Amino acid sequence: MKSLISRSTALVAAATKFPDGIRTRDTSLMRSTVVSGATLVPVGGPTGLGAPSAIDGIIERAGKGTGPGNDERIETPKVQIDEQLASLWAHFTANSSRADRSLLGIESRS
Repeated sequence: MKSLISRSTALVAAATKFPDGIRTRDTSLMRSTVVSGATLVPVGGPTGLGAPSAIDGIIERAGKGTGPGNDERIETPKVQIDEQLASLWAHFTANSSRADRSLLGIESRS
């Protein structure tokens, strides 16, 4: 089993690389960080959780866009690991004309 430090480092790297892929419209980079069939549930809105979105659809839409992708970044990530479940919470910024989001949560089962 990987050490807690290496698992934390891997989770932060994946959470950083995915938005890098969005910014550059690099679908291979985005796919290298997630499991096919995964679901993204954004944090926000009146209930605290947004509508779930299939990660494959997000990757396809980002790859088909033109021009630069959204400039999405995470800051000050905090990783929590409990046996097979790892969670990452970070301040999230998205610079685009259509969205302003401020928090990202990721869960990963290993």
